[in-house]
Amino acid sequence: MNLTFILRNFAFAVFCAGAFAQTPPSPSIAPTAAPAPVFGKGPAAGQPSFVNRAGIRMVLIPAGEFEMGSPKSESWRYAEEKLHAVKITQPFYLGATEVTQAQFEAVMRRNPSYYKGADRPVEHVTWSDAVEFCRRLNFMDGRPYRLPTEAEWEYACRAGTDDKFYSGDNDADLFKAAWVGGVSSSHTHPVAKLAPNNFGLFDMLGNVYEWCADFYDANYYLKSPKTNPRGPAQGVERVIRGGAYNEPVQNVRCAYRTGKEPAKQQANLGFRIACDAPPPKP
Repeated sequence: MNLTFILRNFAFAVFCAGAFAQTPPSPSIAPTAAPAPVFGKGPAAGQPSFVNRAGIRMVLIPAGEFEMGSPKSESWRYAEEKLHAVKITQPFYLGATEVTQAQFEAVMRRNPSYYKGADRPVEHVTWSDAVEFCRRLNFMDGRPYRLPTEAEWEYACRAGTDDKFYSGDNDADLFKAAWVGGVSSSHTHPVAKLAPNNFGLFDMLGNVYEWCADFYDANYYLKSPKTNPRGPAQGVERVIRGGAYNEPVQNVRCAYRTGKEPAKQQANLGFRIACDAPPPKP
């Protein structure tokens, strides 16, 4: 057997191996996430914003007027939701999401949550925990963080809309934007996974209830001032808003309000922070 014959057969074997070998699949390309839909009649999402040292995106909410509460024609409404005009005279910033466990731990060095997950909302926090978080973040970031007033919260939640939910008037509309009883698998979910409102705020309804600054009074709307209402001067409970993952849809409406004792800790109760404008300097 001569050398030419050996080389020819070796070359043929190499060709066959290459021809019949399975071609490796092309690297998969991750699909581009579709932009989250924007609902309602208010200003479009895309408000000016900044990210603070805890990693929280703060979205600018413009001053304006709105109808707070619910009309008598709204299904599931409670009598305390008396419809009344409210004027917010100063712009303010509001967290694009509920404070997450990672963000809370970065400031407070602990995580009290029952449903663990860095991107899930922190829960099992008292009203005082939320206020202390703001105080420490003030020191870290040099800005006046606080809890939103109840009026600021509903104004930002509605974002120019006047339906039961900021995403529409039907249950199916709510399910596009909120983790609520029946679709949440009875636990919290990572923030910002569903559709935002017109201000670009996520989970204003559902996931976890959110502490507000105000004392709670079921009759407050009967005597509430029109301009920048800040709640009663005293009380036993603090306002919580937005409903939660384990609540029925009637308790996850923009107008629904209730209160809890400030020391209350629940797996469906967290918070979102506000910050006074003007915008921070670059």
